[in-house]
Amino acid sequence: MGFAYRSIRNVLPAVALALGALHAAPSLALQLITDEEAARPNEMLTRGGLTRSPGLKVVSPTPEAAVSGGFPLKIEFTGRGGAKVNPKSLRLVYLKQPQVDLAPRVAAHVTESGVAVDDVRVPPGTHMVRIEVADQDGRVTSETMRIVAR
Repeated sequence: MGFAYRSIRNVLPAVALALGALHAAPSLALQLITDEEAARPNEMLTRGGLTRSPGLKVVSPTPEAAVSGGFPLKIEFTGRGGAKVNPKSLRLVYLKQPQVDLAPRVAAHVTESGVAVDDVRVPPGTHMVRIEVADQDGRVTSETMRIVAR
C-alpha cells in the first residue's frame, strides 16, 4: 500500500497542474480582432501628413476607364516649396517580375511639368506601372498607375 500511495501522491499534482493548464489556457488568449470586425470592409490606405515632395497626378488614362487601341499618356508634375521637379529623375517601372524600366521609352516626352505622349499602346489586360519623380532637393514622390486595356 505504501508504494501505490506514494505513486498516486506523486502523480496527482502533475495531473492537477495539467488539468488546470487546460482550463486556464483559453483565458490567457487575447482576442485582438473579432470575427465581426474582420468581416467589415477594408479601409482605403492613405498617406498622411504634409509633404514638400513634388506633386504627381495621372491625368490620362483614368483608372476608371478601360482603354482600347491607342490612348494618350499624360502625367503632371508639380514642384512644391519653391523646388523644381527634376525631369531626369523620372522612373516609370512596369511592375512585373522582372521589372521593366519604361522611362527610356518616354524620355523624349518628359519635361519639368510632366509626361505627355499622344498615342500609347499596350496589350489587352491590366497593367500596373509605378511612377517616381524627385525635385531638385532630392525629395521623391511616387504613385502606382493602373491601366486596363481591352
